[in-house]
Amino acid sequence: MNPPDDGGGGSDEGVSGEDGDGAGDGSGTDQPAVSPFTAPTEAQALYFVVEMPDEFAAVRANYNTGGFTLLADLPGSGFVSYDGFMEINIASTPVAAVRSTASLTVDMQSGTMSGGANAFMGWVYNAETDSTELALYEGDIAFSGGSLTSGTLGDTRLSVQVDGALDNGLQGITLTGTLDGRIYGADGDGIYAGGSYYGIGRDITLTADEVDVYGDANIWALKR
Repeated sequence: MNPPDDGGGGSDEGVSGEDGDGAGDGSGTDQPAVSPFTAPTEAQALYFVVEMPDEFAAVRANYNTGGFTLLADLPGSGFVSYDGFMEINIASTPVAAVRSTASLTVDMQSGTMSGGANAFMGWVYNAETDSTELALYEGDIAFSGGSLTSGTLGDTRLSVQVDGALDNGLQGITLTGTLDGRIYGADGDGIYAGGSYYGIGRDITLTADEVDVYGDANIWALKR
């Protein structure tokens, strides 16, 4: 990417040329390329680059710590809230891996769930500048429906519906379907749920610019 003009009084010779058909807007200065992607704020970018990777890794690494939670050991009523992250990976064009903080509340009596993720960011390739940029994906993914059931070992299995749309300024992404997983830990300390579509079986539908793509979506969260 060309840097913006520094305001100096140098000649514009060799930029626009004598016939005035040079690059830019004809003013005699190179103009910085305008990114087609929605840029995050400085604070959002710093969090994504500096803090989120460690926080995300810590929550994900906690999965299955303490073994699975027995369905019989869950409270028979009440709401339990979890905070963590959601990741969406697109494995076919346009390749993308976007992450967001996420929150999920589980009704322990009915098994229904609510919450969502609405602060997605990820690295994308800008063909105009031949560089990779951090883009903000506006929109949200909502969590709804859901159920809690017993696995073959009495472990707590869960399912949650996901639905939403994201836009990075150039590409639109949609996600619908069901994520399945489990509650784990001695006291229902964490949640994992995931779904995918790679050509065999389909838990979710991912689209990019209204075209179906391969990929997966996952939630990792710890009890608040």
